[in-house]
Amino acid sequence: SEIEKEEKSLGDLIVSLPAIERGAKRGRRTCKEELKEVLIHGFLHLVGLDHVKTRKEAKRMFELQKCLYKKLRSIK
Repeated sequence: SEIEKEEKSLGDLIVSLPAIERGAKRGRRTCKEELKEVLIHGFLHLVGLDHVKTRKEAKRMFELQKCLYKKLRSIK
């Protein structure tokens, strides 16, 4: 069908719950907050951003990550 032809996957996000728990503890925040941050970060990688390539791209990625996190902060 037409819908199937247009569907495209950006990739997969795999989340380790123990890593989320460790990150939350390190960052002194809830597991839910840490999970949101990790999912946003992973999504930005899926759409092509990378904080390793250049400082300019790292700055752009982390600014966008911060902005998206603030917007999603209100989601309970």
